[in-house]
Amino acid sequence: LLDADKKQLFDLDPHKEVKKRSLSANAFFHTLVQQLAQAQNPPISLAACKNMMIAAYGQPEYIDGQQAIIKSNVPQEKMQEIEYLHTALVKISEENGTECYFYRIYRGTHTYNNIEMQKLIEGVVQECKDAGIETATPAEIAKMIDVWGLKNERRMERN
Repeated sequence: LLDADKKQLFDLDPHKEVKKRSLSANAFFHTLVQQLAQAQNPPISLAACKNMMIAAYGQPEYIDGQQAIIKSNVPQEKMQEIEYLHTALVKISEENGTECYFYRIYRGTHTYNNIEMQKLIEGVVQECKDAGIETATPAEIAKMIDVWGLKNERRMERN
């Protein structure tokens, strides 16, 4: 494709440019979540901790402008162990003698842009501090976010 065609395909709204988050940010998030999971008493699984953090600080999935909710027969203690589907229990009801669970769905972190990832990381950093886990200082985190942004800009320029 010509450069002009690439710009037309990928620059859909020039007034609303949001940088995609970097893989470094995702790695930092997972490192924090792993430490937080181990700091719980008793320790919890990485999947459960990741789902709790994404539900608390992450981005919900939207379909046709509505937050996505699923109905399931999977109880919460099993659902929180599913690492590839991020959910938060919103309701339990009974239908025909069977418990039904309703979950809000959250997007996977691989879909987050820098702003969304920053919000997630800031929440997890606070959770770590509350649990007595040392994290980077606010200045170090701000610098990392700037570096992540620069890496994304360079990667976007190459594409």
